[in-house]
Amino acid sequence: MAKIVGADPKSDVVVLEIKINKSTILNLGDSSKLEVGEWALAAGNPFDLSHTLTRGAVSATGINSLGINDY
Repeated sequence: MAKIVGADPKSDVVVLEIKINKSTILNLGDSSKLEVGEWALAAGNPFDLSHTLTRGAVSATGINSLGINDY
């Protein structure tokens, strides 16, 4: 089961803690290796819409002018 350890309602970002046993393998991605054109998934509750899942392709990386880095 996951436990919420941090959240920002404005950007709909949450940090989860997931406890796993030693026999469980969890492969994490490396966002520094993400390239334009790769597929991406996002799950969340933007604008209080429950159970949303969005898929698409990465259109850009390294964008710093949108203010999201302030988080």
